[in-house]
Amino acid sequence: MQRIKKKQLKQILLTAAFLLVSILVLGVVGYTAWLNHIDFEKAMIRQTMSQLSLITESEAQSVEQYITNIAKELQLMSTSFAVRKVVKEQPTVLREDLKYYASLKDSYRDIENLVDSFYLIDKQGTAWNMFSPDSTNQFQDFSHFSDVATVLKNQEAFVSSVFKDGDGHQVLSLVQPVFDNQEFLGGLRTLISIERLNSLFKHINNENRYYALLMDNNTTVLSSQEKQYIGTNISKFLSENLVKQNPQMVSEIIQKINRGEKGSFIDTFYIKAGEKAKARFLVTFAPIHVGSKNWCLFVGLNYNIIAAPINKNLRDNVISAIALMIIFSFLGIGFYITKQQSIKFEIAQITSDIITKQLHMEIAQRKELEKELKEKLKLKNLPESQA
Repeated sequence: MQRIKKKQLKQILLTAAFLLVSILVLGVVGYTAWLNHIDFEKAMIRQTMSQLSLITESEAQSVEQYITNIAKELQLMSTSFAVRKVVKEQPTVLREDLKYYASLKDSYRDIENLVDSFYLIDKQGTAWNMFSPDSTNQFQDFSHFSDVATVLKNQEAFVSSVFKDGDGHQVLSLVQPVFDNQEFLGGLRTLISIERLNSLFKHINNENRYYALLMDNNTTVLSSQEKQYIGTNISKFLSENLVKQNPQMVSEIIQKINRGEKGSFIDTFYIKAGEKAKARFLVTFAPIHVGSKNWCLFVGLNYNIIAAPINKNLRDNVISAIALMIIFSFLGIGFYITKQQSIKFEIAQITSDIITKQLHMEIAQRKELEKELKEKLKLKNLPESQA
């Protein structure tokens, strides 16, 4: 009986061990599948962030290069004899003979379609609009404009901050001083509309995929799919669109922008301000160097764009984990059943041995009793025969 109890205890311990190992293995398989999914998601985000950063930097460089090329053209034009002559003798030359304007066309032909207006300015601040030479109000005093006043004072090239022109359009001005043998004559002033700059990266704007936002050095939004934010501070956009406010993160981003650094972050935004629909966005930003100022271009990518392969990976991991669990379960159950049958067989064998032994003992006892009985009978019969 002691051996049977030991075998039964072994059977109970085996069952407990099987259940424990099964739970442990299922947990390890599930946890490994989850870790694989997390690693895959992180890898996808890193790869996407890297690609998005390249897109953002490329678009930022295109805007920067656009402005730089115009500045170089202005610098080159300032050395032209025709330009110097007109700037120096503007009131006389142009008032007496507007035909002289034709000789200047070749000087600014390269930037004619790149800017919105172009002025020649003498050293008193009197400006002549090259794009409208026949205007009745041709000569205007620009000396009170901050960009012109800065160049007249410092006699250095100047790139302004964004301001509104006479028609209410947001524009950027570039002013290039003109010299003749180190004598300051005046300058060349051109205006570039922010709308024109926005058109350079307009192709990446897609309401359901990408979101591009341009910000100037004063953290003013210059371009946004939501027009109500144009001209407002970036903090207004973030406060009304970030689902969870994070002032520290916003502060760090602004500090990076002011230092002319690039960066990235992931956060949840409302898809449209004032609406409850929200989505995670991967956001990268890159500086745009405009003169001595640092602008910034933000490009956001809706997380749902990369969610499909990530979800597929999760689904594949779950299927693989379930398959492994099923295989292990079958193997484990098979092993468990085999062991149980083995133990049952051993118990049956022990039981059979015990029964057999008991039978042998009973037979031996019976034989012993029969022998004793025969001997008693023999002794009893012996006196009777003697009599």
